[in-house]
Amino acid sequence: MGTARNGDVELAFDVEGDGPDLLLIAGTASERALWSLVRPALAQSWRTEAFCDAVTRFLAGVPA
Repeated sequence: MGTARNGDVELAFDVEGDGPDLLLIAGTASERALWSLVRPALAQSWRTEAFCDAVTRFLAGVPA
């Protein structure tokens, strides 16, 4: 797992697989674990990058 920071917002993300990039974006009411059921199959052909909706989490005071 990695993190990226922009000002006061820290974004947690992770990368799995190899191949062309495929960005997996979890919506407001979910997190990147949402992709756990389909991600192994996607990662066979794609480099999957998953992260959480950092803006909503930041405004709510919840860590990414």
